[in-house]
Amino acid sequence: MNELLTSSLPMAILLSVAVKAVVDYLKQPIKQQFPEVNLWWVVYISFALGAACSWFGGVDIFSAVVADPTLSKILTAATVGGGASLIHDIFDKPH
Repeated sequence: MNELLTSSLPMAILLSVAVKAVVDYLKQPIKQQFPEVNLWWVVYISFALGAACSWFGGVDIFSAVVADPTLSKILTAATVGGGASLIHDIFDKPH
């Protein structure tokens, strides 16, 4: 469990933040060129990119609680991908 807190969890958070930055960087020119377009699909791009980064980066935050390594990596991929879209939603919505 200590390894989770010192290596995997911070890496998962870093990947989520990095994915949010990349998605925002790619989204900005689209919004400038086509201001009327509805970008509802950006959440899915963020999820897929975050999941791919965690999967291929070998980040595994559920290994301490899930016995099956494949399931653990799938849950981590979903968490990092969903985390990126969650961060996107939190910071882009007016409060």
